[in-house]
Amino acid sequence: MKLLPVVMVSLSLACFTSVMRAQDDDPKRTAAAVELLGAMHAEDLLKVQREGLKKAIAAKLPKTLSADARKQVEEKIAAGLDPVLKDYTWESVKPEFVALYAHAFTESELKELTAFYNSPIGKKFIEKRAEVEVGGVGILDKHLQTFMPDIAGLVHDALAPFVNPTPYVKPGSPLTATPSPQN
Repeated sequence: MKLLPVVMVSLSLACFTSVMRAQDDDPKRTAAAVELLGAMHAEDLLKVQREGLKKAIAAKLPKTLSADARKQVEEKIAAGLDPVLKDYTWESVKPEFVALYAHAFTESELKELTAFYNSPIGKKFIEKRAEVEVGGVGILDKHLQTFMPDIAGLVHDALAPFVNPTPYVKPGSPLTATPSPQN
């Protein structure tokens, strides 16, 4: 789920420049983009992202929490996210998505995409989209985790001259083993 927020932020940044360009677009193209987003059930992306955010936050909680404490913390976070994200709605981001799609595709392409999403296989794709995306992100995260100690070391060493002169020692390396007592 970690990739979905990144994708959404990237789309939002891309929309910033697209909004200006799309203002001059043909109203038919804009209407076709609106129709496509409706056929795609694009508003569901926010729901999926919110659920993913809750899971990502829960995954970062200290492992030392008891099951009861974890449940209480997760419930408090879940309840607190709604007020925090109250203005983060489909209606608040829809104009940017419309501009993005209107800029990226021709009116004809938008209509073809809409036809796809309205077809049986398109509807199945929409139905399975979250499952496939979550599964795909899980696969990527699993593989990325093998590189995290090296990435952490790289970041640590880059920051070291400025914040911490202690060199980074990768967990599990021979340098982290407790030295044996010398006789």
